[in-house]
Amino acid sequence: MSFHVLLQRKDKKTKEDIIYFNPTKRFVAPRWYIPNAQGSGLAGANPSMIVLPANQTSGNIPIEFDEGNGHAEIFGIVSESTGSYEITIIDQGRKHSWMNRPIQIDTIAGSAQRPFILPVTYFLNVEKGTRQLSVIVTDLSGNQNTIRLALVGRAFFIKQAPQDVRQAITRKFGIKERVLTYMLTTAQAQMAIATATQTRVEFIVPSDYPMELMKMTASSIDTTTGLAAPFEFEMIDYSSGRRYSQENLRIHSNLGWGNAQYPYIPFESFFLPRNYRLMMDYWSLAPNDANFYFTLTGSKVLIPKEQA
Repeated sequence: MSFHVLLQRKDKKTKEDIIYFNPTKRFVAPRWYIPNAQGSGLAGANPSMIVLPANQTSGNIPIEFDEGNGHAEIFGIVSESTGSYEITIIDQGRKHSWMNRPIQIDTIAGSAQRPFILPVTYFLNVEKGTRQLSVIVTDLSGNQNTIRLALVGRAFFIKQAPQDVRQAITRKFGIKERVLTYMLTTAQAQMAIATATQTRVEFIVPSDYPMELMKMTASSIDTTTGLAAPFEFEMIDYSSGRRYSQENLRIHSNLGWGNAQYPYIPFESFFLPRNYRLMMDYWSLAPNDANFYFTLTGSKVLIPKEQA
């Protein structure tokens, strides 16, 4: 949420309302955080472009955050590319990967007009030193792929701020590092699925922290026509066998999955404990083979194991 330009308080003596400028607002501004491909051997006309050879995987391409540019709070992801690709984002300082394995970009990145909004923001505190996110991309198109990517959010320019404002910002937003963005895709790599074929995949929560699931996105493309491939699905709790719909009543994809620009947001979030296994059976309704990618986005909740 944006900081208000004007604030209101009561005068202690007169009890009248006083309108004043928010002292924090001058030191908060929107910011685009862009991977710097310079030195990677993959830079295009400028280092903000990643030119990836067909079917190749890049090394770590950095996004750096330092005190001069302030604390960072990331709200969303936007991307433009000439072909499909997968991405991994890693917080090097925290040794935290945003995902369990590479994620297909159309399930987690939108456009400036319809950005993918993270269910919880990702906060990077730079007061104790420079922070770095690393981006790794893999081409899925089979052709040279020109990629532009930005993590969008805001910067807190604490170095220029008065001491009281600086301390207030750090105190208020530092607690956000207790919750980390996390994206869970299927344990199995996706492949071309024939029409009407039943396929089972699993989403497995890592053993370190539980996850709260808040958005469901998919990319399903008919490999012949290039059009979206509809499908039906059922979701099942591995340990109990509990189903999230009536048994043998399949759910159409348009009723349960969105994409990065128009995600499906469950009316109640899923709480997934450590090592939780969520199974999904799905059936392609496309007339031809189709590629399917699924992503569950939410957060890891950083609580000690003995409190879980």
